[in-house]
Amino acid sequence: MGEGWSAVRLQRMGVWREENTQNFPVTTEILKGLDIPFAVRGVMFARQVPDSGVAPHSDARNFILTTHLGLKVPSDPTKAWIQTPQHRSRRVPMAAADCGC
Repeated sequence: MGEGWSAVRLQRMGVWREENTQNFPVTTEILKGLDIPFAVRGVMFARQVPDSGVAPHSDARNFILTTHLGLKVPSDPTKAWIQTPQHRSRRVPMAAADCGC
């Protein structure tokens, strides 16, 4: 996942990870009830340490839309922002990105 990141995977390669889903029963129930396909890499909670950033990259998967939802976002707009080649946003609680380009 890169430096500064860690994750708890609920599902990977179509298989639900019981050792992790038992810690998030409500979330798992909601996700399973959606009856939609998930990305091959699965469903996870990822954590990014402050000031780590994400280097420009491509996931080389044109069929995946990655969504980031900040659960704990600093109130100072200079401390939380998202930048793409086309746009820079400050204090964004949620962002979706096509990482397949």
